[in-house]
Amino acid sequence: MAQTLTIPDIPALCNRIKLDIGLSNEAVHSSVWLAQQPDLFVFGFEPLETAIQNVMVYHGQDPRHLQKKWHNRFFPYQVALSNVEKETQRKFIVNGFDTGCSSFYYPKRGTFIDKIKDVIDVKVWSLAMWFEAFEAKYSERFPMIDHIKIDTQGEDLNVLKGAKHWLSKKVAWVTAEADGGYYEDCDLLSASCLDKLMVDELGWERVDHPRCLDPTYLNPKFEYMRDAYIMVDGGVE
Repeated sequence: MAQTLTIPDIPALCNRIKLDIGLSNEAVHSSVWLAQQPDLFVFGFEPLETAIQNVMVYHGQDPRHLQKKWHNRFFPYQVALSNVEKETQRKFIVNGFDTGCSSFYYPKRGTFIDKIKDVIDVKVWSLAMWFEAFEAKYSERFPMIDHIKIDTQGEDLNVLKGAKHWLSKKVAWVTAEADGGYYEDCDLLSASCLDKLMVDELGWERVDHPRCLDPTYLNPKFEYMRDAYIMVDGGVE
């Protein structure tokens, strides 16, 4: 895993890029993508070291888990993302019910995730910071990012805002989770708030995609990507 903003050498066989923001303990989406698309390279973002360690441990032939043979097409960063101008530190609440529910925000009292294991400091970047580094190395080879999937337990809207102009310039598809209702001081993260940014402000199209349960948006600049393979909800196809 990387803790510095490094862009690795991407194998010559890879022709497309996806970002998996919020890997949790299994990186199910990354694993399914890599199984389905042999020319894909995935960048993962996850602030919990234990989660990344679990992702990188071999779990047999279960296709929902990252296989060793895909490690050369997967690059995880141990970092959280938000809307920041430079690298910073922020308190992160490790959830005691499920570490996959860990968040910048405290769980609401009385919800099923209302159990705190720890509060730690994590490193925080923005997507704009990552895009600037990626563009400096691969602007010609990869003129587009196929898909960004975001599942950050309440921070998805800020992650998108932190991408600045890069979303409309470089990204075909975005899927984000509107789960702010489970966390304190996070009610603004709703589907309508995501629509306001992505549709009203940026001019993207919200698509009822058969593979995506969460709000999903298509950049009109990349209309030709409408039928692209972008996501699977619920595990393996």
